[in-house]
Amino acid sequence: MSEMIQKIIDKEYNHARTQELGSCVDANGCPIPWMTYPAIFYINQLDLSGKDVFEWGAGNSSLFFAQRAKSVTSVESKKEWCERVLREKKDNITVIHAVGDDYHTAIDRDDRKYDVIVIDGELATRLDCAKNALRHLKDDGMIILDNSDWLYKTCEYLRNEDLLQVDMAGFGPINDYTWCTTFYLTRGFDFRSRGGKQPTFVPGGLSCERDQ
Repeated sequence: MSEMIQKIIDKEYNHARTQELGSCVDANGCPIPWMTYPAIFYINQLDLSGKDVFEWGAGNSSLFFAQRAKSVTSVESKKEWCERVLREKKDNITVIHAVGDDYHTAIDRDDRKYDVIVIDGELATRLDCAKNALRHLKDDGMIILDNSDWLYKTCEYLRNEDLLQVDMAGFGPINDYTWCTTFYLTRGFDFRSRGGKQPTFVPGGLSCERDQ
């Protein structure tokens, strides 16, 4: 890797620091999800202020979404991660500790529907989580599946449910390898941009804006 590329990754994305801390944070030290940087870049552009988020896998992603969304419901199998989120808990976060079958069925505790459903956390349960997620996804919402390059059966299942698959591959926090985070968009997907333009300036990119 060239010195310039290394500088961009470490300065603009704070990658080296995430490895030192063992925690997912951006260049300002703010929490971010353990997803690929392209996926985080895309999410950051969306106006989630009126959106309800459900996620399997609590952590910095819970705090990240809580700063942006109306509400966040996080399901986590590891008690230490539940406690970690609760220590920094925002008023709009609900954390559910669940193991075994209670983990992937946690979303079925009520009939509530969500704008964003994140499938992360326990790898072995992600296909079951995907099947349960569809019943709770709003008609204009999206599902985010992390580590999708490892989960071809889950990808195929969601794709066959008439969702649009968008793969976001690349580097991300902590890891020293690339992977893929995939977005599954409903046909009615209609999320607005946070700012006046999209895409926004890319970290580490060149400033060469044109009026067109």
